[in-house]
Amino acid sequence: MFHSRDLRVTERLDYFSAGAVMVYDVYLSCLRVSGVSSGLARFGALALLLVGYARHMIYMHYVKFDYGYHVGLCVTAGVLQSLLWIGWLSLSSEGRSHPGKRSLWAFVIGVNAAVLLEILDFPPLWHVVDAHALWHLCTVPLTYVLWGFVSKDVAA
Repeated sequence: MFHSRDLRVTERLDYFSAGAVMVYDVYLSCLRVSGVSSGLARFGALALLLVGYARHMIYMHYVKFDYGYHVGLCVTAGVLQSLLWIGWLSLSSEGRSHPGKRSLWAFVIGVNAAVLLEILDFPPLWHVVDAHALWHLCTVPLTYVLWGFVSKDVAA
């Protein structure tokens, strides 16, 4: 329903906010996996990602609003984040013994399965439910699965 009433401004806000969430997720997973605690290193990493994402938004807004390019950036960010978490869960003693490891594994597997709805788009079923709507539906329970990890990570 939302996308059927899209305006230029709402479309751009939707795309840019989704991309910003993906870039910020990469930042957070990099910090958590690496254990970086230096304020300067954190600021440097965030500044680098912000400059890169600002360039992406400027290109999309002023040069060419390219859906495929944007999806490519988001998929790349998602793959990077997944690889970071899989590496941490598989290779680090902290990840292998973490009390929230099952939740994080479930999230990584679930979000990567759900992203196939975005990549392998299909026409609406019954002229109502399309792949993008199903993607949004799948992400609702995944937020609770991720929270299972985050709550145990904070408590650990």
